[in-house]
Amino acid sequence: MPINHSHSNIVTLLLSLIFVTLIYLLFNPFSKPEQLERLHYVGESAGRMMDRHLDFYAGYEQVGEIERYLHRFLFGVQTEVETQSLKNYEEVLAFFKRRPEQATSWSILNTQSRLLVVLAETGRIESLRKNLAEFNDSPEAEMVAEAIRYAYLQESNEENLPEIMYGARMMPLGWAADRLWIRIAERHGDNVALQYQLERHLSNGIKQRQQVLTVSVLVLIILLLGMFVLWRYKEVFTSTLWVHQPMHWSLAEGYAIAIRAAVAGMLIMLLLHLWSTQYFKPGVLALWSTLFASLPMVYLIRRHLKQRPAVSMGQVFGLSLYGVGWKRFVIICLGFLTVDWLGSMLISWLSWMIGISSHWSESINERLVFGPSMTMWLGMINLVIFAAVFEELGFRGLVYGTMRSRLNARWAIVISALLFSSLHLYSLAGFLSVLWSGVVLAYMYERYRSLLPGMVVHGIGNLFSYGTVLLFYT
Repeated sequence: MPINHSHSNIVTLLLSLIFVTLIYLLFNPFSKPEQLERLHYVGESAGRMMDRHLDFYAGYEQVGEIERYLHRFLFGVQTEVETQSLKNYEEVLAFFKRRPEQATSWSILNTQSRLLVVLAETGRIESLRKNLAEFNDSPEAEMVAEAIRYAYLQESNEENLPEIMYGARMMPLGWAADRLWIRIAERHGDNVALQYQLERHLSNGIKQRQQVLTVSVLVLIILLLGMFVLWRYKEVFTSTLWVHQPMHWSLAEGYAIAIRAAVAGMLIMLLLHLWSTQYFKPGVLALWSTLFASLPMVYLIRRHLKQRPAVSMGQVFGLSLYGVGWKRFVIICLGFLTVDWLGSMLISWLSWMIGISSHWSESINERLVFGPSMTMWLGMINLVIFAAVFEELGFRGLVYGTMRSRLNARWAIVISALLFSSLHLYSLAGFLSVLWSGVVLAYMYERYRSLLPGMVVHGIGNLFSYGTVLLFYT
């Protein structure tokens, strides 16, 4: 039975109310949750990220001026990174005071310990003394404090060396622990241990800088190739390659499909979340939630199109390269990938320059960083393949296509992009970056009436984001 019969209109209205209720209960757009609430392990995540950022500057005196200029362009100067690390640790400790139920004694101790080492290494001795005086009154904290006093303030002596060593071993592995061991070896005069620690510390810094350089060169090559094809193959970007199919549903029909798919998908996502009893090992059902939550949408679209003789999903959404060819398809994807990345990087850079850059918690994926390898691979498949395919089908094929049946291209692109970005719960800078991608992807669909280029561009963008976290924080 067609979806726009009178009884279906009542169902659509009821589902709209359910959808609004679910949005309010699950996301509550009127509340202002703290940024750190999105993390399950706040202290551990902050420690991993800040340690890796500070590791980057180990042996930095050996870096050439050209590479330093690249680093300043990407991250700012070293002192800014150190200051930001201190602010982030202080933010975490303040969060633990407001939300003691989300803190453990070890996460507090580890965060405080890292903060003390950063204060000491950056020469903030008065702040170091003040924070040491306020350190948690526990045997563990006192031993860590004793190690820090010995290493940086010379307020302890060799008689307490066993306690000092034990306190240093309680520091979580990473930049802060390495720096503390180096200072202890220097004070103790243990040249063998000092040389070992310095070599390992330097190796970490070299590895981090090589990764940044490799990623930067790869991105530069992609952008240069993309700009070249935009200039060299102008006719590909102005010609009609796919057969333009008319929209096969009205605004009311498209809305009915979308609201049914949204409610069903949200309920499936909620059930899969409840099913996932372990955060780091949730299994295929939870990690591939995008796939399972999108199946109702695929079913509803197929059911609707069956009412149109000789029309398939492949025809409506341009899911074929027939008459297009691989060469022109690759050129289109590379060109629009460049447009998408250039815009997103410009937004990120300008946001950083004016002080509204994304919060650090948005840059870390805890399941990827702390989870087992199987979780990593399953999550990557979900993000790179399922999310790219089904988000394009939903937001560009269904939502944009529905709006385009009534609105002109400009308004349909903007509204669909706003909906797309509003469901990605990021800060202002992240919202603007996703909004730009939504505009580019919707324009691609308007231009070619094919979802395939958008799926590829979307998937490569997700792969790059996923790979960056994997490369730098695992």
